[in-house]
Amino acid sequence: MDFLAVAVSIAALTAILLLIYMYMETRTLDISHVDFSKGESNLKILHITDVHIHSMNVPYSRIIDAVKAEKPDIIILTGDYSGKTGYMQRFDGFLNSFTSAAIQAGTKKIFACMGNHDHKISADRSESVKDFIRILRSYGIEVLVNKTSVYSKNNKIYNITGIDDLRYGKPDIGKSFTGQDARSQANIVISHNPDIALLLPSGKADFLFAGHLHGGQVWLPFNLEFILLRSDILPFKGIRQGTHIINGITVYINRGLGNVLLPLRFLAKPEISVYTMP
Repeated sequence: MDFLAVAVSIAALTAILLLIYMYMETRTLDISHVDFSKGESNLKILHITDVHIHSMNVPYSRIIDAVKAEKPDIIILTGDYSGKTGYMQRFDGFLNSFTSAAIQAGTKKIFACMGNHDHKISADRSESVKDFIRILRSYGIEVLVNKTSVYSKNNKIYNITGIDDLRYGKPDIGKSFTGQDARSQANIVISHNPDIALLLPSGKADFLFAGHLHGGQVWLPFNLEFILLRSDILPFKGIRQGTHIINGITVYINRGLGNVLLPLRFLAKPEISVYTMP
């Protein structure tokens, strides 16, 4: 066998092994614990985003086990529940298992907002969004579309504000903060696209929890995964995942559970994040 043939064989084998690894990475699950409490912990939040139920390879059982193990006070869901039509039944099945686990874990409340894929998967976007909202509400989940809900624990008050998707929704930032309780321990915003942080008014938000970016999903050198596929602002500032201070707001960008375009991930494992709040 000549050198060229050997090189081609090695390259082909490497490519196959890499694809296998990238597929297997979509089935893993990282649980990220982030402590914002500074030693005065009170509220525990579990954050799930970018489920993309049509292309999520993380076994339901791992998600369920995480919810039961973490025992969060509240759960937040920040959009992109699917990316294709015809998957409402599968999403409904997921929610059935997921909310049952939350009840067993003692979770008091689940809040949700909508993502870009929730708005754009059908020709009639308003009907598509209504379908997701209907399913979410049928499980007792409070859907926050440009709305604030007040949650309290141990005599501490938290404003939970949900803002519609920045690109495909109808975000109304002014309306979203109506109803905030001035006595709040922390003003928490949930929204799908973290670019919303650049538009939030001073003093209205202490924390923003978002998803959308998938951590890049498939890492490429020179930021190519974002240059080729996205027009979002923050990735071009080097902000793709994890904790950042943006516009004076503490922002956590979760990598999400599901996948888009390809059922592959590379150096961007699926994630559930758990926050300990002050």
